[in-house]
Amino acid sequence: MDNRLQDNQIAVEIDCGEDGEMGVTTAYNFHPDFDREAASGWIDMLAGLHFVLKFHPEVLGTVGAMHRIMMTVGQALDEEGEIDWDDDFKEMFANNEKVVPIKKKFH
Repeated sequence: MDNRLQDNQIAVEIDCGEDGEMGVTTAYNFHPDFDREAASGWIDMLAGLHFVLKFHPEVLGTVGAMHRIMMTVGQALDEEGEIDWDDDFKEMFANNEKVVPIKKKFH
């Protein structure tokens, strides 16, 4: 990682391996006049990111995948908030006998 961060910056660098291995490097640089309590909060957040990335990357991967799905769904909404499904998707459900109805209440 380039250790020449500008004042009041934090950085996360992830080395990605094709086999799923990864290396995580973090760094920070706060100007001496930067509020120490605020800097401490940012450093704590950075340490938390480093921990989660290093020891629980699947958690972030799951959250990221859900976010990408929601963004895709959000982009598919029309003006009335309905999903504008493409014809190929609609065709999969043309025969509604294949669709399992959802109960109104779950027990």
